Amino acid sequence: MDCVKTSDSSLDIDVNSNTQNQENQNNAADWYNNFKSSMKLAENEASKTSLQQPNQLVHDICTKDVRDLSITSRTIYATVPCNRDGSAGCRGGLLPDVAPTVANIRVLCADERLSPSTGCDHIINTVEFEVVLQYGTGTYVVMTPKESFDVPWSDFARFPSLQHFTSVDAFKQELKNIDGSCKAINIVNYTVTQEENDCVLRIDYIVFDKLWKYEDLIILADKPISNDTTVCDLFNQGHRIGPCPNGSGSTCCGG
Repeated sequence: MDCVKTSDSSLDIDVNSNTQNQENQNNAADWYNNFKSSMKLAENEASKTSLQQPNQLVHDICTKDVRDLSITSRTIYATVPCNRDGSAGCRGGLLPDVAPTVANIRVLCADERLSPSTGCDHIINTVEFEVVLQYGTGTYVVMTPKESFDVPWSDFARFPSLQHFTSVDAFKQELKNIDGSCKAINIVNYTVTQEENDCVLRIDYIVFDKLWKYEDLIILADKPISNDTTVCDLFNQGHRIGPCPNGSGSTCCGG
């Protein structure tokens, strides 16, 4: 991951201005002094909690720092073919005569996008599940129920204060600083019930939606293995949870 730290200063740089150059030098000195102070603070805290050397615990990292979050409870329904007596209908066909059981369920894909068409006042989430239904012995059916839903600005809270936004304008301003999002999906419960000639699959789940910004942070951390070479990989072949096919992607709401 490549990280670039940009200055928050709005001053124009004039190479011919000695005054401007002096101000830039002063700003750089202030930033460096703040940086050293942060390191010293982290080292002091590390020395209080560990017998290891502080420099083994203090790290300067560039990472995705969560700024805002929302928690949304959702329920999705899907019709499952079944019939109480297994008889053919008046239009023909033959439905299973028993209600299926859920043999396996997982999150198949998930993504989210901003809403510039509505003034960036909510986040649009999409979640799709893969459900394997079992009819009797040895008969399986795979379903992929999917839904999209909006998370309004009022549902988001700042992290870590957990204070909700007081206005939509404050939320829009926050989106200008946000670089991306991630979500944690927790499947709470799932059932299959019979209603008249149909069965209904119900999935109750919770979405923890997090908005993050790339930040350069000084943190306290312990390296469990010294002098190691760390190699990361992604598990593909059906294991990785990525964007849903034919998704609309993400549109920038910054300004």
